[in-house]
Amino acid sequence: MKILVWNYKGVGNSNFRRNFSDLNRLHRPSIAVIMETRISGARGEDISFNLGFDNVCCSDANGFNGGIWILWNSNETTLDILSVTDQAIHAFVQVCAFNLDSVWLFFAIYANLNLSTRLHLSEDLASFASSHSVPWLLAALYSNHSPFLTNLEKNLNLEFQHILKLEEEIWAVKSRTEWTLLGDRNTKFFHLFIICRRHHNKIWCLKDSAGNWTHSPTDIHDQILPHFTSLYTLEALCAHWNHTSPPHFPSIPKSLLDLHDISNTKIKEATFSFKPLKAPGPDGFHLVFFQKYWNIVGRSVTSLKQIFRTHKIPKDLNATLLCLIPKNL
Repeated sequence: MKILVWNYKGVGNSNFRRNFSDLNRLHRPSIAVIMETRISGARGEDISFNLGFDNVCCSDANGFNGGIWILWNSNETTLDILSVTDQAIHAFVQVCAFNLDSVWLFFAIYANLNLSTRLHLSEDLASFASSHSVPWLLAALYSNHSPFLTNLEKNLNLEFQHILKLEEEIWAVKSRTEWTLLGDRNTKFFHLFIICRRHHNKIWCLKDSAGNWTHSPTDIHDQILPHFTSLYTLEALCAHWNHTSPPHFPSIPKSLLDLHDISNTKIKEATFSFKPLKAPGPDGFHLVFFQKYWNIVGRSVTSLKQIFRTHKIPKDLNATLLCLIPKNL
Protein backbone atom coordinates (compact mmCIF):
# COMPACT_ATOMS: atom_id res chain seq x y z
CA MET A 1 0.00 0.00 0.00
CA LYS A 2 1.00 3.64 -0.49
CA ILE A 3 0.50 6.59 1.82
CA LEU A 4 0.68 10.11 0.42
CA VAL A 5 1.56 12.90 2.88
CA TRP A 6 1.43 16.42 1.48
CA ASN A 7 1.84 19.82 3.16
CA TYR A 8 -0.05 21.95 0.64
CA LYS A 9 -0.47 25.21 2.62
CA GLY A 10 -3.98 26.22 1.63
CA VAL A 11 -6.32 23.84 -0.21
CA GLY A 12 -8.62 26.76 -1.01
CA ASN A 13 -6.23 27.61 -3.84
CA SER A 14 -7.83 27.19 -7.26
CA ASN A 15 -4.94 24.95 -8.39
CA PHE A 16 -5.24 22.46 -5.52
CA ARG A 17 -7.74 20.07 -7.15
CA ARG A 18 -5.75 19.83 -10.34
CA ASN A 19 -2.46 19.26 -8.52
CA PHE A 20 -3.96 16.70 -6.14
CA SER A 21 -5.63 14.84 -9.02
CA ASP A 22 -2.27 14.61 -10.79
CA LEU A 23 -0.58 13.14 -7.68
CA ASN A 24 -3.46 10.75 -7.04
CA ARG A 25 -3.40 9.52 -10.63
CA LEU A 26 0.39 9.13 -10.55
CA HIS A 27 0.82 7.33 -7.19
CA ARG A 28 -2.61 5.77 -6.47
CA PRO A 29 -2.25 6.02 -2.66
CA SER A 30 -4.44 3.98 -0.32
CA ILE A 31 -4.31 6.75 2.27
CA ALA A 32 -3.75 10.45 1.58
CA VAL A 33 -2.84 12.97 4.28
CA ILE A 34 -3.06 16.69 3.52
CA MET A 35 -1.60 19.04 6.11
CA GLU A 36 -1.94 22.78 6.66
CA THR A 37 -5.22 22.93 4.76
CA ARG A 38 -5.99 26.38 6.20
CA ILE A 39 -9.71 25.81 5.69
CA SER A 40 -12.63 24.47 7.69
CA GLY A 41 -16.42 24.31 7.84
CA ALA A 42 -18.74 23.72 4.92
CA ARG A 43 -16.18 24.93 2.39
CA GLY A 44 -13.68 22.34 3.60
CA GLU A 45 -16.29 19.58 3.43
CA ASP A 46 -17.22 20.46 -0.15
CA ILE A 47 -13.58 20.23 -1.25
CA SER A 48 -12.58 17.15 0.76
CA PHE A 49 -15.54 15.04 -0.40
CA ASN A 50 -14.76 15.70 -4.08
CA LEU A 51 -11.17 14.43 -4.21
CA GLY A 52 -11.84 10.83 -5.27
CA PHE A 53 -11.95 9.16 -1.81
CA ASP A 54 -15.10 7.82 -0.17
CA ASN A 55 -13.96 8.50 3.43
CA VAL A 56 -12.59 11.68 4.96
CA CYS A 57 -11.58 12.71 8.46
CA CYS A 58 -10.83 16.39 9.01
CA SER A 59 -9.16 18.39 11.74
CA ASP A 60 -10.33 21.95 11.14
CA ALA A 61 -7.86 24.75 10.75
CA ASN A 62 -7.41 27.38 13.43
CA GLY A 63 -8.19 30.43 11.34
CA PHE A 64 -5.62 30.36 8.53
CA ASN A 65 -3.23 28.05 10.38
CA GLY A 66 -3.05 24.26 10.53
CA GLY A 67 -5.69 21.80 9.43
CA ILE A 68 -5.26 18.06 8.72
CA TRP A 69 -7.21 15.81 6.35
CA ILE A 70 -7.00 12.01 6.09
CA LEU A 71 -8.61 10.46 3.03
CA TRP A 72 -9.00 6.76 2.26
CA ASN A 73 -11.07 4.29 0.26
CA SER A 74 -12.98 1.68 2.26
CA ASN A 75 -12.39 -1.04 -0.34
CA GLU A 76 -8.61 -0.84 0.26
CA THR A 77 -8.18 0.08 3.92
CA THR A 78 -10.22 0.40 7.08
CA LEU A 79 -9.54 3.29 9.44
CA ASP A 80 -10.94 3.51 12.93
CA ILE A 81 -10.45 7.10 14.07
CA LEU A 82 -9.40 7.24 17.74
CA SER A 83 -8.74 10.93 18.32
CA VAL A 84 -8.87 14.22 16.43
CA THR A 85 -7.11 17.34 17.70
CA ASP A 86 -5.83 20.53 16.12
CA GLN A 87 -2.34 18.96 15.96
CA ALA A 88 -2.97 15.30 15.15
CA ILE A 89 -5.36 12.58 14.00
CA HIS A 90 -4.89 9.10 15.54
CA ALA A 91 -6.39 6.01 13.91
CA PHE A 92 -6.24 2.22 13.79
CA VAL A 93 -5.49 0.98 10.25
CA GLN A 94 -6.20 -2.39 8.68
CA VAL A 95 -5.38 -3.22 5.07
CA CYS A 96 -8.27 -5.02 3.37
CA ALA A 97 -6.38 -6.13 0.27
CA PHE A 98 -4.24 -8.70 2.07
CA ASN A 99 -6.94 -10.09 4.40
CA LEU A 100 -4.72 -9.42 7.41
CA ASP A 101 -6.05 -9.46 10.94
CA SER A 102 -3.22 -7.30 12.27
CA VAL A 103 -3.96 -3.69 13.07
CA TRP A 104 -1.47 -0.86 13.40
CA LEU A 105 -1.61 2.72 14.62
CA PHE A 106 -1.32 5.66 12.30
CA PHE A 107 -0.58 9.21 13.46
CA ALA A 108 -1.00 12.22 11.13
CA ILE A 109 0.66 15.12 12.93
CA TYR A 110 1.05 18.81 12.20
CA ALA A 111 2.82 20.12 15.29
CA ASN A 112 2.19 23.61 16.58
CA LEU A 113 5.07 26.08 16.63
CA ASN A 114 4.30 27.04 20.23
CA LEU A 115 6.43 24.93 22.57
CA SER A 116 3.85 24.65 25.35
CA THR A 117 1.15 23.58 22.90
CA ARG A 118 3.51 21.05 21.32
CA LEU A 119 4.12 19.50 24.76
CA HIS A 120 0.45 18.47 24.88
CA LEU A 121 1.02 16.57 21.64
CA SER A 122 4.03 14.77 23.13
CA GLU A 123 1.96 13.76 26.14
CA ASP A 124 -0.77 12.35 23.89
CA LEU A 125 1.76 10.33 21.88
CA ALA A 126 3.31 8.94 25.08
CA SER A 127 -0.13 7.95 26.32
CA PHE A 128 -0.97 6.10 23.11
CA ALA A 129 2.42 4.38 23.06
CA SER A 130 1.97 3.08 26.62
CA SER A 131 -1.61 1.89 26.14
CA HIS A 132 -1.17 0.08 22.79
CA SER A 133 1.38 -2.55 21.86
CA VAL A 134 0.60 -2.66 18.14
CA PRO A 135 3.01 -1.30 15.51
CA TRP A 136 2.56 2.33 14.59
CA LEU A 137 3.47 4.74 11.84
CA LEU A 138 4.08 8.44 12.33
CA ALA A 139 3.47 10.95 9.52
CA ALA A 140 4.61 14.19 11.11
CA LEU A 141 5.41 17.71 10.09
CA TYR A 142 7.30 19.78 12.63
CA SER A 143 7.36 23.20 11.03
CA ASN A 144 10.60 25.16 11.06
CA HIS A 145 9.75 28.22 9.03
CA SER A 146 12.85 29.77 7.52
CA PRO A 147 12.10 33.20 5.98
CA PHE A 148 14.48 32.57 3.10
CA LEU A 149 12.98 29.16 2.25
CA THR A 150 9.43 30.45 2.66
CA ASN A 151 10.03 33.37 0.30
CA LEU A 152 11.88 31.15 -2.16
CA GLU A 153 9.03 28.66 -2.21
CA LYS A 154 6.50 31.45 -2.69
CA ASN A 155 8.42 32.99 -5.60
CA LEU A 156 8.96 29.62 -7.28
CA ASN A 157 5.29 28.79 -6.90
CA LEU A 158 4.29 32.12 -8.50
CA GLU A 159 6.70 31.47 -11.37
CA PHE A 160 5.31 27.96 -11.79
CA GLN A 161 1.73 29.25 -11.88
CA HIS A 162 2.76 31.84 -14.47
CA ILE A 163 4.24 29.09 -16.66
CA LEU A 164 1.04 27.06 -16.31
CA LYS A 165 -0.98 30.10 -17.34
CA LEU A 166 1.18 30.57 -20.43
CA GLU A 167 0.69 26.91 -21.28
CA GLU A 168 -3.08 27.30 -20.96
CA GLU A 169 -3.00 30.32 -23.27
CA ILE A 170 -1.04 28.34 -25.87
CA TRP A 171 -3.56 25.51 -25.68
CA ALA A 172 -6.40 28.03 -25.93
CA VAL A 173 -4.98 29.37 -29.21
CA LYS A 174 -4.52 25.82 -30.48
CA SER A 175 -8.06 24.98 -29.41
CA ARG A 176 -9.49 27.87 -31.43
CA THR A 177 -7.50 26.73 -34.45
CA GLU A 178 -8.77 23.16 -34.11
CA TRP A 179 -12.31 24.43 -33.60
CA THR A 180 -12.07 26.29 -36.90
CA LEU A 181 -10.83 23.13 -38.64
CA LEU A 182 -13.03 20.53 -36.94
CA GLY A 183 -16.09 22.64 -36.33
CA ASP A 184 -19.18 21.38 -34.55
CA ARG A 185 -18.56 17.68 -35.19
CA ASN A 186 -19.14 14.64 -33.05
CA THR A 187 -15.46 14.16 -32.27
CA LYS A 188 -13.34 13.65 -29.16
CA PHE A 189 -12.16 17.24 -29.43
CA PHE A 190 -15.75 18.51 -29.51
CA HIS A 191 -16.79 16.52 -26.42
CA LEU A 192 -13.66 17.62 -24.53
CA PHE A 193 -14.45 21.22 -25.44
CA ILE A 194 -18.00 20.88 -24.10
CA ILE A 195 -16.77 19.32 -20.83
CA CYS A 196 -14.24 22.12 -20.27
CA ARG A 197 -16.87 24.73 -21.04
CA ARG A 198 -19.31 23.21 -18.55
CA HIS A 199 -16.59 23.18 -15.89
CA HIS A 200 -15.76 26.82 -16.62
CA ASN A 201 -19.41 27.94 -16.48
CA LYS A 202 -20.29 26.01 -13.31
CA ILE A 203 -21.34 28.12 -10.33
CA TRP A 204 -19.13 27.01 -7.43
CA CYS A 205 -20.39 29.45 -4.80
CA LEU A 206 -22.98 32.18 -4.38
CA LYS A 207 -23.47 35.05 -1.93
CA ASP A 208 -26.97 35.39 -0.48
CA SER A 209 -28.81 38.60 0.39
CA ALA A 210 -27.33 38.52 3.91
CA GLY A 211 -23.75 38.46 2.56
CA ASN A 212 -23.06 34.80 3.42
CA TRP A 213 -21.30 32.53 0.92
CA THR A 214 -23.06 29.29 -0.07
CA HIS A 215 -21.12 26.39 -1.58
CA SER A 216 -23.61 23.52 -1.53
CA PRO A 217 -25.26 22.89 -4.96
CA THR A 218 -28.61 22.35 -3.24
CA ASP A 219 -28.40 25.65 -1.35
CA ILE A 220 -27.29 27.48 -4.51
CA HIS A 221 -30.32 26.09 -6.36
CA ASP A 222 -32.61 27.09 -3.50
CA GLN A 223 -31.29 30.67 -3.69
CA ILE A 224 -31.38 31.14 -7.46
CA LEU A 225 -34.98 30.04 -8.03
CA PRO A 226 -36.67 32.34 -5.47
CA HIS A 227 -34.42 35.26 -6.47
CA PHE A 228 -35.43 35.24 -10.14
CA THR A 229 -39.02 34.32 -9.29
CA SER A 230 -39.37 37.46 -7.18
CA LEU A 231 -37.41 39.49 -9.73
CA TYR A 232 -39.68 38.70 -12.68
CA THR A 233 -43.01 38.43 -10.87
CA LEU A 234 -45.41 41.35 -10.54
CA GLU A 235 -48.29 41.63 -8.16
CA ALA A 236 -51.65 41.39 -9.88
CA LEU A 237 -53.30 44.81 -10.19
CA CYS A 238 -57.01 45.10 -10.82
CA ALA A 239 -58.90 48.33 -11.45
CA HIS A 240 -62.28 48.96 -13.04
CA TRP A 241 -62.07 50.73 -16.38
CA ASN A 242 -64.65 53.30 -15.31
CA HIS A 243 -62.63 54.29 -12.23
CA THR A 244 -59.52 55.34 -14.06
CA SER A 245 -58.68 59.02 -13.72
CA PRO A 246 -58.58 61.12 -16.89
CA PRO A 247 -55.12 61.89 -18.22
CA HIS A 248 -53.55 65.18 -17.22
CA PHE A 249 -51.36 66.79 -19.84
CA PRO A 250 -48.96 69.60 -18.95
CA SER A 251 -49.86 72.99 -20.31
CA ILE A 252 -48.24 76.41 -20.37
CA PRO A 253 -50.15 78.99 -18.34
CA LYS A 254 -51.59 81.76 -20.44
CA SER A 255 -49.90 84.31 -18.18
CA LEU A 256 -46.51 83.13 -19.43
CA LEU A 257 -47.62 83.35 -23.03
CA ASP A 258 -48.74 86.94 -22.53
CA LEU A 259 -45.20 88.14 -21.85
CA HIS A 260 -44.25 90.87 -24.31
CA ASP A 261 -40.98 92.09 -22.80
CA ILE A 262 -38.68 89.51 -24.45
CA SER A 263 -35.93 91.51 -26.07
CA ASN A 264 -33.49 90.62 -28.83
CA THR A 265 -30.67 90.84 -26.29
CA LYS A 266 -32.17 88.06 -24.13
CA ILE A 267 -32.60 85.82 -27.17
CA LYS A 268 -28.98 86.43 -28.16
CA GLU A 269 -27.76 85.73 -24.62
CA ALA A 270 -29.74 82.47 -24.54
CA THR A 271 -28.31 81.41 -27.91
CA PHE A 272 -24.72 82.10 -26.86
CA SER A 273 -25.18 80.36 -23.48
CA PHE A 274 -25.31 76.91 -25.14
CA LYS A 275 -22.26 74.93 -26.14
CA PRO A 276 -21.38 75.49 -29.80
CA LEU A 277 -21.39 71.84 -30.87
CA LYS A 278 -24.61 70.67 -29.24
CA ALA A 279 -27.05 68.51 -31.22
CA PRO A 280 -28.11 70.20 -34.48
CA GLY A 281 -31.67 71.07 -35.38
CA PRO A 282 -33.78 69.74 -38.26
CA ASP A 283 -31.78 71.89 -40.69
CA GLY A 284 -28.54 70.17 -39.66
CA PHE A 285 -26.82 73.33 -38.35
CA HIS A 286 -25.08 73.40 -34.98
CA LEU A 287 -25.34 76.38 -32.65
CA VAL A 288 -21.81 77.36 -33.60
CA PHE A 289 -23.19 78.41 -36.99
CA PHE A 290 -25.73 80.82 -35.47
CA GLN A 291 -23.20 82.15 -32.96
CA LYS A 292 -20.51 82.79 -35.55
CA TYR A 293 -22.81 84.39 -38.14
CA TRP A 294 -25.15 86.15 -35.74
CA ASN A 295 -24.80 89.37 -37.68
CA ILE A 296 -26.45 87.60 -40.62
CA VAL A 297 -28.96 85.17 -39.08
CA GLY A 298 -29.63 87.05 -35.84
CA ARG A 299 -32.72 88.82 -37.24
CA SER A 300 -34.29 85.49 -38.22
CA VAL A 301 -33.63 84.01 -34.79
CA THR A 302 -35.01 86.95 -32.84
CA SER A 303 -38.17 86.88 -34.93
CA LEU A 304 -39.20 83.85 -32.87
CA LYS A 305 -40.47 86.20 -30.17
CA GLN A 306 -43.58 86.60 -32.32
CA ILE A 307 -44.64 83.23 -30.89
CA PHE A 308 -45.36 84.91 -27.55
CA ARG A 309 -47.58 87.47 -29.24
CA THR A 310 -49.52 85.19 -31.58
CA HIS A 311 -49.51 82.12 -29.28
CA LYS A 312 -48.73 79.97 -32.33
CA ILE A 313 -45.59 77.91 -33.00
CA PRO A 314 -44.56 77.32 -36.63
CA LYS A 315 -44.95 73.70 -37.67
CA ASP A 316 -41.32 73.34 -38.75
CA LEU A 317 -40.16 74.36 -35.24
CA ASN A 318 -42.66 72.31 -33.25
CA ALA A 319 -41.02 68.94 -34.01
CA THR A 320 -39.34 66.18 -32.01
CA LEU A 321 -36.20 64.51 -33.31
CA LEU A 322 -35.67 60.80 -32.53
CA CYS A 323 -32.22 59.28 -32.93
CA LEU A 324 -31.30 55.59 -32.56
CA ILE A 325 -27.81 55.11 -31.13
CA PRO A 326 -26.29 51.64 -31.81
CA LYS A 327 -24.71 49.90 -28.79
CA ASN A 328 -22.04 48.17 -30.88
CA LEU A 329 -20.28 49.84 -33.76
